[in-house]
Amino acid sequence: MKVGIFSKVDKFDNQGLKEFTERLKFNKTEYFYLDEKDEKPDLIAVFGGDGTILLAVDYAIRYNSPIVSLNAGTVGFLTDFECVDAVKVADLICENKLKFTQRSLLSVSIEGKIFNALNDIVIESDRSVTSSSVISKLSVDIEDTHVYDLNSDGVIVSTPTGSTAYSLSAGGVIL
Repeated sequence: MKVGIFSKVDKFDNQGLKEFTERLKFNKTEYFYLDEKDEKPDLIAVFGGDGTILLAVDYAIRYNSPIVSLNAGTVGFLTDFECVDAVKVADLICENKLKFTQRSLLSVSIEGKIFNALNDIVIESDRSVTSSSVISKLSVDIEDTHVYDLNSDGVIVSTPTGSTAYSLSAGGVIL
């Protein structure tokens, strides 16, 4: 088992991350930091908050690797564990006892460039062109099937994960 670590916290200053890597070493499990080595991990351990997880999704897609996340941020709505659980998580990894759930992802192609997202993708008018509102004609196709044409200044396409975040930020319930 090779564990790729993705972190926005200081690896020398975060106690949970230190305990996690020490436990992996103790269990003779290989690990490396994804920003230091371009190699396919069997699993990605993310230390940070929701924003860090959203950034780590690119690695998960590139390497087709699952993510386990430990909250070192503020909210941690998307995280699986807290940093205080780092030793427990390392043991679960080494014992191959983690269970994973699949989440929907979005993939959008704009002028040949592909963008992926776990939460949402926002397509909006280029506001740098003018300071006034710019209305665009947008065409929405899903898997090569035309769905809708609209005139607007943008559109938000959201996954079930992202729709929950939007509901919470608007003071609503968890959907």
